[in-house]
Order: sequence, then structure tokens, then C-alpha cells
Amino acid sequence: MRRLIFTSKKQLYFLIVLISLLFGLGSAEAATITSTATGGNWNVAGTWVGGVVPANGDTVVIATTGANSVVLVANISCAGITINTGATLNILTRTVTINGAVINNGTVTGSTGRLDQGTSST
Repeated sequence: MRRLIFTSKKQLYFLIVLISLLFGLGSAEAATITSTATGGNWNVAGTWVGGVVPANGDTVVIATTGANSVVLVANISCAGITINTGATLNILTRTVTINGAVINNGTVTGSTGRLDQGTSST
């Protein structure tokens, strides 16, 4: 059996970089996370298509239908948010910090909650 022998540090470095690229190590990308039609509490995986709760850098789409809504139970932050036509985001008394576009074609409800926008609005 042959052993791998690296004749220079450059070869070893190249191999490490190549493996990292192939397996995506260290490459966390923001995602677009969409709610289910039935909605639910923001922090519950079942509220989101794919079962992933949005992280701070993610773009969020609220896609509830009928009387359903996505409900905030804590302050949250996201990269951008779209509330689809007929969809509802209930912020209650919480704060939503949005560091990107806000597209509201639906309804935002809440008693004393706030939408804080960082950069741009549509």
C-alpha cells in the first residue's frame, strides 16, 4: 500500500483547501426560509417549510393562509422579510429587526410590537 507523501507545505495546504471546498467547510450561506400555510410560533421548526427556524442572516417569507399566522414569542432579526398576499405576521409585543428589504403584501398585527428596518424598503 502506498503512503501519501507531501514534498512541500504547499501541497499539503492545497489538499486541505481542496477538501474544504469539496465539503463546504466554513461556508455558511444565508437561506430563504418560508413559513408553512398553517404558520405557528416563529421559534418552532414545524412553522417552517423544511423544519428549519430562520437564523439572523436569513430572508424570511411569511406564507400563511386564512386565519393562520406566524407569531413572535421573542425578539428576532432577519436579513429581509416578505409577507405574502393573505399572509399574517403577528408580532405581539416583540421587535423584528430587518436588515434588508421589507415587502408587505399581507398583514402585520401586534399590540405594541415594532418592525425596525436597517437598510432598504420595497
